[in-house]
Amino acid sequence: MERRPSKVGVYGSSSGGHVAELLGMRPRDARYSAIPLPSAPSDATVAYVATRSPISNTFARFQNAEEKKRDNMIKNNRTFFVRGTPSTRRTRRKFLNAASRSRWCRS
Repeated sequence: MERRPSKVGVYGSSSGGHVAELLGMRPRDARYSAIPLPSAPSDATVAYVATRSPISNTFARFQNAEEKKRDNMIKNNRTFFVRGTPSTRRTRRKFLNAASRSRWCRS
């Protein structure tokens, strides 16, 4: 099969749609190459972005949760977005540890 990067697109649903939108808008953002992958290109440009119910405005989603009194969504949002909480540090550490063990991250 012939590789044609100019034909590669991305699809995301819900929060995955949010990630797809970010990738489409900022393909060369340094954060996308924060974990070095030896065989990965430094440019994440995609030919198209398709989304289904993306979370395009996370703050509006938080406001909606407050308005509708959805305590679990409010709690999850605060946990995720408040920097420096034990939960955030633990999640970040778990992700980095898993990534360092991944065969995709080894040279």
